[in-house]
Amino acid sequence: MRSELPSIAAKPLRAPGLSVDMAVRLFNAGLDYIDEKETVHPYLAEATPKLNTDSWRVFPDGRMETTYQIKQSLTWHDGAPLSAEDWAFAYRVYSTDDLGQAQSVPNGYMEDVLAPDSRTLIIKWKQLHPGAESLGSTMGGTGRIFQALPRHVLEQSFQQGQWEAFMAHPFWSSEYVGLGPFRLDRWEPGSFIEGTAFEGHALGRAKIDKVRVFFMGDPNVVLASILAGEVHAAVDNALNYEQAAVAEREWTARNGGGRALYSPSQYRSTEVQFRPEYSNPPELRDVRVRQAILHAMDRHLLNETLLGGKGLVVDSLISSLVSYFPQVDRVIKKYPYDTQRTERLLLEAGLVKGPDGTMLRTNGERFAPEIWAITGGINDAELQILVDGFRRVGIDAQPKVLPFAIFPDRKARSLFPALSVTGGGGSESGFVVLRSAPPSPANEFLGGGGRGNWSNAEFDVFADAFQTTLDRSERTQKVVEMARIFNAELPNLPHYFNVRVTAFVSDLEGPYLATNPEAGSDAWNVHLWHWRS
Repeated sequence: MRSELPSIAAKPLRAPGLSVDMAVRLFNAGLDYIDEKETVHPYLAEATPKLNTDSWRVFPDGRMETTYQIKQSLTWHDGAPLSAEDWAFAYRVYSTDDLGQAQSVPNGYMEDVLAPDSRTLIIKWKQLHPGAESLGSTMGGTGRIFQALPRHVLEQSFQQGQWEAFMAHPFWSSEYVGLGPFRLDRWEPGSFIEGTAFEGHALGRAKIDKVRVFFMGDPNVVLASILAGEVHAAVDNALNYEQAAVAEREWTARNGGGRALYSPSQYRSTEVQFRPEYSNPPELRDVRVRQAILHAMDRHLLNETLLGGKGLVVDSLISSLVSYFPQVDRVIKKYPYDTQRTERLLLEAGLVKGPDGTMLRTNGERFAPEIWAITGGINDAELQILVDGFRRVGIDAQPKVLPFAIFPDRKARSLFPALSVTGGGGSESGFVVLRSAPPSPANEFLGGGGRGNWSNAEFDVFADAFQTTLDRSERTQKVVEMARIFNAELPNLPHYFNVRVTAFVSDLEGPYLATNPEAGSDAWNVHLWHWRS
């Protein structure tokens, strides 16, 4: 995988800041899991809660209660019995303000967690929360997970109340004890993690006996290693499309040897700055200008050039692969590549075409918005293609490439003056992010919302209702309305869904093509992966 993790916990106290799907899945198990068809299955629990039954009760005051029965005779990797009390203890940990997860999803929605006996788990909810349906999947990020924590390992340290010492406990790193298909044997910092198949795994012993997860930050090193047979699979964005295409060509020349799968994942877009004190040029706050810029983006060219056509060009945050996409497609405004339309919209917004074809502002200055991107991956090439396209239609875009070291600095990344090329969560989760409090001085730029600070009262009504509506069909209608408003207002400008590459040798059977960005983890079935006989 691309980078070493600070922790392989399913819900670490410190967010890893990168995709960790496979490493988390190898060593962890939750109450449930989601398969490639978006179906929720019980995992450590006997069954998942069903709405309007004794397992999922909704009360007149808007609170809820979900109940689980934990499977019999389950143990932690070190052999200690798993108990419902391990979830109740986890709730106490994650609800501790000083540990930084108290308001995270789903913990922020919980009122209490009870364990009346060793196998009965009761979660009391402060409010309606449809995410209660699935608390064990990494879909949409590790923040959704409610994982059990081993009391026998952590409780003494927790009771001491020394929070820095608790966060530094070796459980969170080299001495992790989990419930997944593999137990941690060895962690060589900066090099690799080793695990052995766990005999007590709730879904049965993994079919592969041992795993070693290497940390390789250079995709060219990963490419050389997998072609040489030194590694058997590249996961979690260890390979970019460019290197995966080279591997495929090499394997074809050898008449076999491996395969690469391309799953739509990260939503790529250009964010727009809406803060009046930073927005420059201010014309960007005119929706006609945003529409013009999107019409000037040849998104199919981006897909073909950067991803060999394997990405998924989109008109909104919602992927065309989700089941309800036709409902979204009927209501959204679309902005196909059309340079003539770009020019007309800019003129309607008050810009003037100069003698050399460059668009001018009313004060005679060139319309020259800065467009930012953090260096690395496909960002540099994507930025250049966008800038070239804008300049051809008279938008004198000014590229600014930022060093990768700025990535964790949310304040610096939030204060772009005009446009910022970025990747992030698409689909339903992307709409929820737009409703969240944006990074700002008030929250020390740690907010979870869009960095451009866009807001819309009508959108917020549907976003709030989406997060508290339990009926799936009603939730879909809220998504449709959010998509309608998003495409009319264009708080950011959609490009495409990037691809997540999983490349593996032909002797390995089990990895599958995840075609839906809203489906479960690519690694949900890793316990079934096996060597061809």
